[in-house]
Amino acid sequence: MGSTPAYARAMHALGMLARNQGNTKLARTSLEQARQVYSQLGDRSGEASSFSNLGSLARDQSDYEDAHVCYEKALEIHREIGNKNGESADLIGLGLVAMEQGDFIAAHAYYERSLEISHEIGNRHGEAIALNNLGTVAKEQGDNGTARSYYGQSLEICRELGIMLGEALNLGNLGDVAREQSEYTTARDYYEQALLINREIGNREGEASNLNTMGLVALSQGDYALAHSYFDRALAITREIGNQAWGAIILNNLGEVALARSDSASARSYYEQALAIHHELGNRSWEAMDLNGLGHVALHQSEYTMARSHYERALAIAREIGDRSKQAESLWGLGRTMGYQKESRQAGSCLKQALHIQQKLGQKKEAATSLEALAELCARQGQAVRAARLLGMAHALRMHIHAPLPPNAQAAYECVLTTLRSALSEDSFNFAWERAGDDPGAGHRLRPGSAGRNLIC
Repeated sequence: MGSTPAYARAMHALGMLARNQGNTKLARTSLEQARQVYSQLGDRSGEASSFSNLGSLARDQSDYEDAHVCYEKALEIHREIGNKNGESADLIGLGLVAMEQGDFIAAHAYYERSLEISHEIGNRHGEAIALNNLGTVAKEQGDNGTARSYYGQSLEICRELGIMLGEALNLGNLGDVAREQSEYTTARDYYEQALLINREIGNREGEASNLNTMGLVALSQGDYALAHSYFDRALAITREIGNQAWGAIILNNLGEVALARSDSASARSYYEQALAIHHELGNRSWEAMDLNGLGHVALHQSEYTMARSHYERALAIAREIGDRSKQAESLWGLGRTMGYQKESRQAGSCLKQALHIQQKLGQKKEAATSLEALAELCARQGQAVRAARLLGMAHALRMHIHAPLPPNAQAAYECVLTTLRSALSEDSFNFAWERAGDDPGAGHRLRPGSAGRNLIC
């Protein structure tokens, strides 16, 4: 019984079911048993499928090194047996791993190759998947125009094939692009279209996702009551369908709403709940995100020792799993914390490291926040001209990408502005500010070690 094709198929099916239910231990054991039996039977296709699913399971747990190895083994077998569809799917998996690690160049290359193969064999669904993922790479790099084009092409194919799930996914992604560009009415329209489709096909997980993103729109617009309402409805659905992973993400968002409302106690509670779930599920990347959230709460309450502890734990995890985006957020938090602790040199170093990573990843909006933090640090050190130029650079970058300052950051921003205007004559302030504003892309292209060395305190 233990070495028959039927047993291998049963173990594989059990592993997939366990993965969907969040039982990672059973999923891994079952899929590995299936892989071993397929190998003993000489069933190369089954072995490749097992490797591919083991890769996806490892990616769920932020074990990107193991995920990469598994996808590579699956890819090798699929190439060996001439399974082009499998090869295309494995390249998508490798691209997803690269994305999680912040290697957008590698991710783009994997997705491009997957697209070529799918086009070559006439797999329109595979083309739609690759185009969707290429859109996500472009979005993460701040190239919203290209992202919109890729998502639009993927949407067109999904509609052509009648793949309503894919249609809803692309509409949601187009909403994300619009939200990134602060086109909130357009974003909400896309999300509402996606929500209607997901409700029609009974995709409760997609419904929760759409409500979550509609909450993010409300959060961006400073409508915290509406944001909380959307997040609450999304959370109820995730609990109804037993999706702990999505529920934890929404708890993290509820923490952000509470923090924006200066409700530190609620924010801490939400982040702690999210952290407990992500720790239980083994999702290290989101553990780092939750710890960063707890760091933000402590920083907001001027609990600098606690904030530093949370940020350092988050940074250690992010470095361990190779998640550069989370590293940058942790370094940003550490930099701000150290600045308040009068450790200006270390603060500047952390903020410059954060900025460097954000620039490498093409995270323009996040780079603007680091420039603003550096400006605040310079202002406290009495380096008003540098601070004004950095702040002007951040402003130009935000204008360039249509990402205005969040409402909950306005007060601190205005405080720094007032300090600088008091320290400088109007002509000096305008000169420093406009030197940055002359080039909308300056903040994006700034590199520590080049021109940036003369600008950053």
